[in-house]
Parts: sequence; structure tokens; C-alpha cells
Amino acid sequence: MEKAICIRLYTENLNKDKVIRLAAGAFPDGFTVYEAAGCWMGGQENSLGIEILVTDTGDVDRALETARQLAADIKRLNNQESVLLTVHQASLMFV
Repeated sequence: MEKAICIRLYTENLNKDKVIRLAAGAFPDGFTVYEAAGCWMGGQENSLGIEILVTDTGDVDRALETARQLAADIKRLNNQESVLLTVHQASLMFV
């Protein structure tokens, strides 16, 4: 098992193609986008999750700053109050 950091962004499902292009520019080595049903401030909304795995621990600070900028870009694109960003320790294995 390899140690990694998992960065997740949660946003409303708006402008999905543009959000994916922004993520691709920020994380050209790869990421995952998934659709979900979420709730915010008492209301249900269609959501997007963006997940980035960082395996090179030397790149964590750079990846976090890139993720913060991506969240800000998505927030601006979708005229949102906020975009949630979470960071978790993870273990991964390619099978």
C-alpha cells in the first residue's frame, strides 16, 4: 500500500464541462469527477465531487494550493457562496 493524500472538492453541479476543463488544467496527472445528490443550507442540490490523489508527499503543499485555486475558480465560475475542500490521509494500491 502506498501512502497518499486525498483532496476532495464539493460543488454544485453547474457548468460540468467547464469545471472538468478547469480541473484538467490544474491536475493534468489525473483526478476523478463524480455526480452526487447533496444538501446545503436545508435544500437538496445536484452536486459534483472532484477527487485528487497526491502520492508524492513532497508535492502536498503545491497540490493543496492548486486545489484552493481550483475551488476559487469554480466558485467564481458558478457564482457560488463557497466550494467545500477536504483533505484526508489515504492508502492506495493499483491492482
